[in-house]
Amino acid sequence: MAQTLDGVTSDMRMDRLTGEPDKSRARPLWLPQSEFVEWLRRLFAHHRSAKITWVDPYMDDVGINLINQCGVPDSTYLVLTEHTPEAPLSDWPERLLHDWGMGPEPKSPPPSRIDNLKSACLSWTDTTHGARLQVMGMPPDELHDRMILIRDAQLKPIAGYYLSHSLQRENGNIPLTITSIPDNGLRNLADYLDDMVEKVSTAPNTQPGCNFNPIIFDSAAHTA
Repeated sequence: MAQTLDGVTSDMRMDRLTGEPDKSRARPLWLPQSEFVEWLRRLFAHHRSAKITWVDPYMDDVGINLINQCGVPDSTYLVLTEHTPEAPLSDWPERLLHDWGMGPEPKSPPPSRIDNLKSACLSWTDTTHGARLQVMGMPPDELHDRMILIRDAQLKPIAGYYLSHSLQRENGNIPLTITSIPDNGLRNLADYLDDMVEKVSTAPNTQPGCNFNPIIFDSAAHTA
């Protein structure tokens, strides 16, 4: 399917933030999963040495592996996803009895979305493209849309896209609709995301001694 990277239009979500869509652009781009992978590969290759922010409240290992697969040298990929602080274990009496030799070992809970995401992040250190991956957890209900924002090496926003749904294992066979964010709304979106990241990074519960750290993964801290 021959498509240009910018052959898509805004779907009017967050219209107050990003402005009116450019009616001169073509209709939204509808892609099966396999063609989306190729579209993303071309997008990343077209914007080298860029900072790319991917907003997806429910991204899991599928999305991380895709970014890893398509990443290009000297770029930075920042993923913003929803992350609820872990609740205390509810089966601690059973675990205590097991530790005392007075009961069976409790069953381990299945891996969570964040567990799977972290496992995929750890494989980033085995790549050779040299790109940087950062994943930050946002408070519940802070993120609503799925977006990709691209900035150049000077952090000027130069392109942005909405995605119709999250990159998750259960969505693997659902085609994605990609719609571009109007150029005159990119700066507003960049400022909005920067403010969100700063707010989470400086929140009282992120200070030393607290149990919530918004940084889920940073490949710069895992280099050999």
